[in-house]
Amino acid sequence: MLIIEFLRSRLRAATKGEGYLYGNGYVVTWAVAHLASLAQSHEIRLEWKAWRRDSLPTLPESWPLVIYKKTEDQFETVRRILLSPRVARVICATDAGRESTDCEAMCYMFGMRKTAIFAMVAVALSFGQTVRLNGLYLTMQRLGGSYTPTYYWFMPDGHVMSMAPDGGLTAADFQATCQKYPAYCGTFRQAGDQVSIMVGGSTRTVKVNAAPGGFQFDGLATIKADPIPAGTKLNGNYSGSGPRVVVSTGSGSSVSSAYSFQFMPDGTYKTESVGATRTSVASQASTAAANGTYGFNGTTLELTSNGQKVRHLAFFPYDGAIVIDGVICSKRR
Repeated sequence: MLIIEFLRSRLRAATKGEGYLYGNGYVVTWAVAHLASLAQSHEIRLEWKAWRRDSLPTLPESWPLVIYKKTEDQFETVRRILLSPRVARVICATDAGRESTDCEAMCYMFGMRKTAIFAMVAVALSFGQTVRLNGLYLTMQRLGGSYTPTYYWFMPDGHVMSMAPDGGLTAADFQATCQKYPAYCGTFRQAGDQVSIMVGGSTRTVKVNAAPGGFQFDGLATIKADPIPAGTKLNGNYSGSGPRVVVSTGSGSSVSSAYSFQFMPDGTYKTESVGATRTSVASQASTAAANGTYGFNGTTLELTSNGQKVRHLAFFPYDGAIVIDGVICSKRR
């Protein structure tokens, strides 16, 4: 599913359907292994099910394709999408391997698309290329038996923050967050694929290189928070809670947040709670339930109430969910 993740990130088709992703004018679906298969011998002629010398060679005049129970749901999803009159163009984004191209050919042979408007593209997953760090990045680290989000915000001037910012992704937000949480701020130096991070009195050196949908940070798949397209609207209830800091800096403190939002496609929102707490340090902040309007400015979610800006929060999509202020919020059904 690496190519799917790559396309989801680049096309911003992050909304999940049953067997497909969609958004930003694109639909991304996939042909699972053996979506369509060559019929076995006994499915062509029943007498070929039992092996007998006198029946050899078992060579049918034609070799039909069949759909099996384990893949019929995904086959129907792919068929429905490819035959939809709303689909103007089909792009085959499989790799160049034999099995991938065979799978695409089988879909075509089944008559899923009557008009030959397939565009063949080569998806170049550029492993090993050097990544220049600039912006907010998210990776998942396995800590204590579970995966926990870890954030790094790299600035062009060589400063770095090892947490999700307290606010948006402007230079002013960086400075304000570092003033509140200085133990999570420091500097970094990059030489090729080697990055030295100096935070909290300690230095950590890691290797970074390109990978599908983002890059690898110390061997872990990592994504970058990219700007949200102008005019983007959400629809649904999202909630989540968790730490915005998991990297030990020797300070013995952590920052966590909890959110519950209802976003409407008309640009309005409701929220039950917006809060942040910091353990081991006597500071906390929260905002009561509110109604208002929302919009996106780059990678920032801007909330207004009664015509006044209430708060701005770092925002980006992640694996079918959304990340608000460093908290992964899932859509409630």
